[in-house]
Amino acid sequence: MPNPLLSDLRPLQLIDLTRFKQAIAAGQQQGWNFYFPFLLFVRLGSKSTRYLWEEADGSLVLFRHQYGRKNRLDLAFPPFPYQEAALRRALERINDFNKSYTSRIYFIDEQDMPRLQELNIFRLSKRNPQYLYSPQALSRLAGSQFRNLRRNIHHAKRQAEIQIQPFAPEYAAQCRRLLGVWEKRKANKSGSLFLQHRYALNAFHFAHQLDDRDLQGSVYLVNEQVCAFTFGGEIRPNLGCLLLAIADQEMTCLSYLVRQHFFAAMQECAIVNDGSDGGERGLGEMKQRFRPCGFHAAYTAKQITRLPPRTPGPYPRARYELRPSRMLPDQVGLFALTAFLADDIVAPYAYFDESRLIGWKELETLDEATRYKVVQYCYKDRKGLHAPKNINSIGICYFINHSCDPNLYCNKKGDFVALRNIQAGEELTADLEKNMKQTYSEFSCACQSAHCRKIVRL
Repeated sequence: MPNPLLSDLRPLQLIDLTRFKQAIAAGQQQGWNFYFPFLLFVRLGSKSTRYLWEEADGSLVLFRHQYGRKNRLDLAFPPFPYQEAALRRALERINDFNKSYTSRIYFIDEQDMPRLQELNIFRLSKRNPQYLYSPQALSRLAGSQFRNLRRNIHHAKRQAEIQIQPFAPEYAAQCRRLLGVWEKRKANKSGSLFLQHRYALNAFHFAHQLDDRDLQGSVYLVNEQVCAFTFGGEIRPNLGCLLLAIADQEMTCLSYLVRQHFFAAMQECAIVNDGSDGGERGLGEMKQRFRPCGFHAAYTAKQITRLPPRTPGPYPRARYELRPSRMLPDQVGLFALTAFLADDIVAPYAYFDESRLIGWKELETLDEATRYKVVQYCYKDRKGLHAPKNINSIGICYFINHSCDPNLYCNKKGDFVALRNIQAGEELTADLEKNMKQTYSEFSCACQSAHCRKIVRL
């Protein structure tokens, strides 16, 4: 049975990439881990982990869900741009899902770290720093600081005539063979081969499905044979990412040439993030020779205590009240005390309490008055009626009456949303039949609208 704490979250594959990059730009994130193809590739095909997301308080929130032997929820990042209200909401969901307060945040940009520290609920650990480069400086390679780099690149060019072409599907088989050879030579030197293998295979597949700005690949040919390839793209406007650079290890200094070519091609970006060196000495030495223009600090966090109580804000204004219905004699209806604009959430799903499933057989055992109330107010499906824990304490949303010409509709999350502008004093109504996939009962409609269907089936 799907967990209700995950039911309103969506998989990463369904995110709007433009909106994703806008959120990163608003938060001014610089981390390599925010590169969308990395997030897509690192979990795509995994049988135990996925990324899920929601939009809350103007921020994007990305969750990491493990569903194999473990079943737990964590955060990939703090909400971006950072909003404490969105973080609190996400942590409450995670703590409820995990039934503990041991949540984790896997990647935290350095500018967000102080705000998390102020909450006093996390233990923060620093990750390996990420290398930042200037594409303009690495295009010119001017000055004595690049003397050794120029020498290495010149040495690579002297070994053979190298042709550089954009990646195309016809190169994929050769790239796979090169990847296999490269992995064998690196087997005892790198702990991240599995992930790089996954990045590469997904990059071959998605290279022509994603925009070149988001994922661009190059292949390096000697005698029409692939001897190296690179993939990367834009994290957000003005910030690039080198995702992958694989080169034939038998060609001395070729790794320097392909990296320099990638950086020089990213002229639309002021900075390119090349990730960390993972603690590998050889990789770290090579990255240092490219003379980074800076380093990006990243952190990880583990929750070590409960969330502090919310600071109470201004007392909420009354938005509705119960009065005798204008449509239904001897019945009550819900009336607006304040005006609502079209598309406003008038009554959120959180106002519902559907924590008790009353099966159809159990329904027949209830006394007549209770059965009437449950049938009248509660949502029905093939399993039974989704009722509150106590029919005597039903929430305000249960009193929204049906109309064939309503002023509310129910969205996919279960919120009641204004179809049009609603004035104070109007009775709030919804077309209750529209959300029913199957019908279990019917009643005569008395909404008196021009579109009245007379019989409503629920």
